[in-house]
Amino acid sequence: MWRWFSIFLIMGLLVCGCSDDDSDSDATNDIPDDPALTSIPFSTLPDWESQDVQSVSTGLAAVDLNNDSWPDLVVANGNDIHRQRLVVYYNQGDGVFPTIPDWEANDSDYHGHLAAGDINGDGFSDVVVSVYLGPSGFQEPGYVKMYMNNGGILEGSPSWRSTESFYTFSLDLGDLDNDGDLDLAVATGEEYYSHSDKNRIFLNQDGLLSPTSGWASDGTDYAYDITWADLNNDGYLELVLVESGGTAAVHYNNKGVLETTPSWRNTDALLEGNSLTLGDLNNDGFLDLALSDNYQLVGSGVFRVYLNNQGSLDTAANWISADQGYSSGISLADLNRDGWLELITGTWGENDQIGTGHVRVYTNNQDLFNTHSDWCSETRSVIEAITFADLDRDGLIQTTETKTVGPDQSLFYLEHIPIETITQVSINGQVLTTKHYCFNREQGWLSLNRNLLSTTTSCTIDYSYSKRPDLIVSNWDSNKGNYIFFNTSDK
Repeated sequence: MWRWFSIFLIMGLLVCGCSDDDSDSDATNDIPDDPALTSIPFSTLPDWESQDVQSVSTGLAAVDLNNDSWPDLVVANGNDIHRQRLVVYYNQGDGVFPTIPDWEANDSDYHGHLAAGDINGDGFSDVVVSVYLGPSGFQEPGYVKMYMNNGGILEGSPSWRSTESFYTFSLDLGDLDNDGDLDLAVATGEEYYSHSDKNRIFLNQDGLLSPTSGWASDGTDYAYDITWADLNNDGYLELVLVESGGTAAVHYNNKGVLETTPSWRNTDALLEGNSLTLGDLNNDGFLDLALSDNYQLVGSGVFRVYLNNQGSLDTAANWISADQGYSSGISLADLNRDGWLELITGTWGENDQIGTGHVRVYTNNQDLFNTHSDWCSETRSVIEAITFADLDRDGLIQTTETKTVGPDQSLFYLEHIPIETITQVSINGQVLTTKHYCFNREQGWLSLNRNLLSTTTSCTIDYSYSKRPDLIVSNWDSNKGNYIFFNTSDK
């Protein structure tokens, strides 16, 4: 999402590594008899790099498309630089991936981020993608579109797209009204040429997304990332977004009715928000917000954390990184097996040099993080998205949880993130089909169709997570591929 980047990359700017001063000297999340690791379990160089380096990669998801129990990689390409294609690298069944995509879409666009989820309830994950710009570039707005998954293979051309046009770089799937299917939230706006817009939600109606939005924000902004999260633990997902030239914002969900004007905003800084993620960083049972604050235009180039105080986020950051740069991708995962989530970040560049971005890890020491990262990759690239999955299946843990659910509490979070697979969901011993629930693999929530629950009852979820999550990164350098860092911890 930077129209100047192609110029800088062609110039071949010199790159630099991490400086020498880049690091400072509940039991249900613990793995039994598995002591915490003393270091971050990744090599500083990637174990795999894709070779389709002409691609300008943005959106990223690790998802089992063909239901063979092995995660595949879906990548959107284009950004605001070239019109390119959506591609898939299929897992060969042992954690090995081809360096050239196995599949590519028929159509080309200026693609932003993507999300994967089972939209029609057939048990296969579909893919939705933001199209940042129209075919004419910055002079024309984009849209959102969906590739249906037909028995394990995405359709060559999207069978659904919004009839409304808007500039959009990010989207996310979530269950707005707890009916057990996935609705689509879209962040809109383009700041370079002052195209502000209303953020939108496209509702799922019996497995089909409406072509027109069923919800829109009152105000307009330049929102560059968006996600769903239950911040007040009432069993309904709020809509959380981050703006460029604005703030982070939360639209609270009142039992399926989402406020159109956000009732929470940060007050401590004008942000150039790029990406966000949520997780329980202090293990108090409430989700906290972490975001990247780029400094291309108005931001400070840092990463920020806003803690959740019993359902409401603090309006001033509780933690700010000392590391600075063109901050971008951000994610959370427990990497050292101590039951506390680490913060993983990326940048487009550092020291005002484009293409010098590193992957960094800030270890959670139970009172937030050191201000300098504890681990830094040797790679130098333009990092866009970061995600985790056990690609070689060498750390899977099978587990079962039982939740008390009812018509007013049909959405809940599982104890481990990210989820690897959900094997079975049942109510009082009756196994549900995939049409009766939806879930988010990375955030770890599951939503049942509340209409199934006339009374309070018991829900059992059989699923897997991993003690050895692998790190996946999308890059939009025009001369570098995407990365996998395999987890090297002891089994």
